[in-house]
Formats: sequence, structure tokens, C-alpha cells
Amino acid sequence: GSVVSVGRVFHDRNRLGDKPSVQRADEEGRKADALLRAAFESSTDTIFVKDLQSRYLLINAAATRDFGLSADRFIGKSDAEL
Repeated sequence: GSVVSVGRVFHDRNRLGDKPSVQRADEEGRKADALLRAAFESSTDTIFVKDLQSRYLLINAAATRDFGLSADRFIGKSDAEL
């Protein structure tokens, strides 16, 4: 069956069967993403996420404050490029 990405959760439509189950999973995925985003953005601690090549993918407001650079200066760059 086809695999459908719902946030960071993957579901096989053929295994789940009914549409309401997929809709519930989708809503739960959105809620989980919103909760993680809120924690990430409201933290007073520096938090960032890098890819396998050590490039910044996400950086929170505390990190931009601590490093003295705007988020757009970080995204897609490695430490060497900063």
C-alpha cells in the first residue's frame, strides 16, 4: 500500500483501512507538532537542529539572542560558514 506522511508519523492506508483513523492520526500529528514548536520557540535555552552535513535547519529565538545573529543568517549554513 501507499505510505502517507502525517507530520512525522507514517501510516499505511491499506492497514489503517477507515478514513476516520487517518484523520485522527493527522490531527494528533498536528497537535504534537504544535506542542513541540511551542516548546522549541518558548524555551529560554539555546536549541537548534542540524542536518547530517552540520547545516542549521532550525534555530530558536534564545539561540539567535545568544549568538547575536538572526535566524535567516543560520539556516542552511554550517558553523564554518558563519
